[in-house]
Amino acid sequence: MKKKILLVCSRNSPGPMKVIKNLQGVVNQYIQADCINIEDFLIPRFHFKSKILNYKYLRMQEYLNLLRLDRISEYGDNIFLVAWGALYDVLLKRLNRRGVKPSLIMCSTIGQSDFNDLDRLYMLQVIDNVMKGRVKDFLLNKRLYMSLGKILPRAIYFPHPVDLSQFSSIIPQKLPGINIDIFVSLRPGKNIMNQIFAVKISSIDCVLHINFRNPQIERFIKTLSLQTKVHSWIPDSEYYNLVAGMTLSLQVTFTESFSYAVCERMCLSVPTITSYDIDLISEDRFLSKYLCVEGLDTPTQIAERLKKIVGDDKLREELSIRCRERINKIAQENNRIVKEYFSINI
Repeated sequence: MKKKILLVCSRNSPGPMKVIKNLQGVVNQYIQADCINIEDFLIPRFHFKSKILNYKYLRMQEYLNLLRLDRISEYGDNIFLVAWGALYDVLLKRLNRRGVKPSLIMCSTIGQSDFNDLDRLYMLQVIDNVMKGRVKDFLLNKRLYMSLGKILPRAIYFPHPVDLSQFSSIIPQKLPGINIDIFVSLRPGKNIMNQIFAVKISSIDCVLHINFRNPQIERFIKTLSLQTKVHSWIPDSEYYNLVAGMTLSLQVTFTESFSYAVCERMCLSVPTITSYDIDLISEDRFLSKYLCVEGLDTPTQIAERLKKIVGDDKLREELSIRCRERINKIAQENNRIVKEYFSINI
């Protein structure tokens, strides 16, 4: 019988959900890795016609949090909270009262916690809970482990897993002309305006693909007279087929810990312009020479990379091959460490 673990994550957190998906794919041969959204611990909200009853009900939920802890008692301490938020703090304390110490997988960086007061509060809660021994293992990505791993107890290096099997049957979508994507979640640090400016400055006759809707950004794109295609949510397999058909991708963002967006494009052999923050690219001399940008707030630098790669078919092919070779090597090493952790600790 397979050993069982439970992964807990918010359905509104795309990055941590990527971690869970890849983790399940990597360990599924010998571990049953179940997943539950932390929002599912709350009893569904009811909406009463009476404003007074509705107000009282919402106050009751806020006060009690109504966590369905009996649903996860079978996992014991083999519960992993992936990322952090307000509900996680409540859940952790309720589990501790039952004698359960879950582990915590951190997906972000210290820099990402500095975007606003709420993110800083969440980082403070994480550190406080770890220091007070409420967490079994504190599993940290490379960048966090190099800093927090030196000062916090129960810190363990836990690199991002990469499930290569999900890309084995992908067929690139045939897209006419030159196609560039900026597929990101709308949050601070994604540097969207600079990347759009770079496409305009490059003067490349292309279609810019985006996966978000924002009135100000759409107006900005229209003002620049860029040919754009906006994509709604599509299943992963279709999404990967689409991305695999791109000429080039843009992920020149701030404060990334790993970037599954870049990882996926490397798996699909799509060169991706990014920052030196992304070790996937920056630690390879050849890739960093052509794909990394120092001036993230300087669209002319991004535009120079765009023009160089789009204008040189041979270079683009070399970058595509090297991207795939490098991510295969990274996946092999990261997955080995992840599997070793579970074989020892579960």
